[in-house]
Amino acid sequence: SSDLPGSTFDDCRPVLKQSPDYERLKKQCSKAMSDLQSLQNQHTKTLKRCEEVAKEADFYHALHSRLLSDHSQLKEDMDTLKMKNVQLVREHNQLQQSSEELMRQHTEDQKEITDLRNQQQQIG
Repeated sequence: SSDLPGSTFDDCRPVLKQSPDYERLKKQCSKAMSDLQSLQNQHTKTLKRCEEVAKEADFYHALHSRLLSDHSQLKEDMDTLKMKNVQLVREHNQLQQSSEELMRQHTEDQKEITDLRNQQQQIG
C-alpha cells in the first residue's frame, strides 16, 4: 500500500469537525441560493407585470386611435353642420325679407282697395 495522502479510505472521508471557513462558506452559499430563488421569483412577477402593462398599453393605444378617428369624424360633421347653418341663416334672412316685402305689398294693396271703395261710394 502506498503512503500518498488520499490513498486510503480514511483520508477520503469528510472531516467530521468542519472548519469555520467551511461553515461560513456553506452559509454564504445557502444565502446566495436563497437570494437567487428570490430574484427568480421577482423576475417572474416582473415579467408577468410587464406583459400586463404591455397589454394595457396596446388597449389604450387602440382606444386613443379610435378616439382620434372619432374626433376627426366629429370635426368633419361639425364643419358640415356649420356650413348648413350658414346656408339656413342665409335662407332665413331671404325669407324674412320676402315676408316683409309681401307684408308691405299687402298693406299697400289693402290701402288701395280701401281707397277704391271710398271712391266708389262717393260716385255711387
